[in-house]
Amino acid sequence: SNGQTEYLQAIVETYQLQRFIKGTYSIQSISSGHKSDLVKKVIEENAIERGAVVGDRSSDIQAAQDNQLLSVGVRFDFAQDTELQRADIVIDDLKELLFIKVG
Repeated sequence: SNGQTEYLQAIVETYQLQRFIKGTYSIQSISSGHKSDLVKKVIEENAIERGAVVGDRSSDIQAAQDNQLLSVGVRFDFAQDTELQRADIVIDDLKELLFIKVG
């Protein structure tokens, strides 16, 4: 996430997501400040062989492509359609993730 570490942890705790989330990764932990490098770190630390990056920004789409992952653009209220043009898939609701096959 582009969010700060403390913010991410607060979300996990507030919504009691601990049982669903193995870890949170903030852009703060990457010296380059590039989302692609952050995704690479997640892949390496978790031995991920296939997956998807889900997001509402062009940096999310680029990070997926740079790491050979599926890119899923999400149209949240503040997402710009132009940012999602390069996504492999664009969805309007996170529930749609249940129907996407990765790999």
